[in-house]
Amino acid sequence: MSSLEIVDENGRENGNPETYVNNEENSLNLKEWCGLEKEEMVRVAEAAEKAEILKLQRALLNEEYRLIDEVIYPVTRSG
Repeated sequence: MSSLEIVDENGRENGNPETYVNNEENSLNLKEWCGLEKEEMVRVAEAAEKAEILKLQRALLNEEYRLIDEVIYPVTRSG
């Protein structure tokens, strides 16, 4: 069972969420919250950067094939 699963007073999973939220042992302090928030922001930024890189790589590959179609194939057909 992970630390974020909700359990009721009897140890059953999926208990009342208020029991979990109001439990002092489970609450995050400001430093922990900021750390988690920063990690998530970095993860999202890295994912966006990776998606942008992949998009640009596909665009370059498409441009390469377009140039081959426009330049190389006509030369080889005429020759």
